[in-house]
Amino acid sequence: MTTEHTYKKILVPVDFSNTSKKTLERALELQMKYGAKLIVATFVAPVNNVANLYNISFVDIETKMLEEAKKNMADFCEAYDVASEDAIVDVGHPKHAILELVDAENFDLIVMGSHGHHGLLDTVLGSTANAIVSHAKCDVMIVRS
Repeated sequence: MTTEHTYKKILVPVDFSNTSKKTLERALELQMKYGAKLIVATFVAPVNNVANLYNISFVDIETKMLEEAKKNMADFCEAYDVASEDAIVDVGHPKHAILELVDAENFDLIVMGSHGHHGLLDTVLGSTANAIVSHAKCDVMIVRS
């Protein structure tokens, strides 16, 4: 006999790609099904290491990136009727920041896309989704792009 699991707190990491839109739609369905709290989060990777290589002020770059992420998050949440207090925008390497947030805030489900923005960094650093699936202490749902 199987019993259905109930989720109370869902984290949806996004990068504002088309995959993120599909992922949030799926997460909103789960939120309604379970009556769960849903939090949407995005993380701006720190730029200090790159900036130091080129002798430029990383504070200015990081601040601009953070402002852009906040604007994107506000637009994203508005489009899906997600309250601004249910959105997190912060600086951090996404895979580490997501795992830390899950542990700190006791999420019991992460809903994320299989792929987001691609490029050289994805090839060099590996898949965020793969790292989350491998190391998360809660259930992870991967939504195919």
